[in-house]
Amino acid sequence: MDGILSKTEIYAGESVGVTASVPEGTASASLRFTGGQTFPLDVSGTSATGTISPAVTLALPRNCRYYLYVTDGAGFVSCTFSGTMTVAKLTSDYRAALAAVDAAIAAYGSNPNKSITVGEISISYRSLDDLLALRSHYAGLVAADEAADGETPVSGKFTTVLSSFFR
Repeated sequence: MDGILSKTEIYAGESVGVTASVPEGTASASLRFTGGQTFPLDVSGTSATGTISPAVTLALPRNCRYYLYVTDGAGFVSCTFSGTMTVAKLTSDYRAALAAVDAAIAAYGSNPNKSITVGEISISYRSLDDLLALRSHYAGLVAADEAADGETPVSGKFTTVLSSFFR
């Protein structure tokens, strides 16, 4: 048996099919991952199948080992297969800018200074409405980037995002 997963390089949040041969008389089978995630499989004769859900793949570490455990009719558990997979975390280049906007919104209410003047330089901070609109904009960009199922984020690999919260 070469492998039991439909693919071994996935993006977090992607589903993965499983098809494995199991010994005759197998009562149950499960796939266990590095980090403690366990996923039960459906057993029919000498075959175990299932689809690993996106919720499970989101929780997996980047370099992950998996093990196929089978239980026979007498309750004896054995590991019949092991392998490795790579889980690429899908994150947007805009996530850092969104976090900065969220921090500015959180600090907005506790900051009594809406503008600062030092000598001839004057800084006026954005209004809460401006910050909320900016947050909505960046949240949309992050959602668009991270919604692609297994594709490269649309913002590109080497995008630099700069943000400032004053005028």
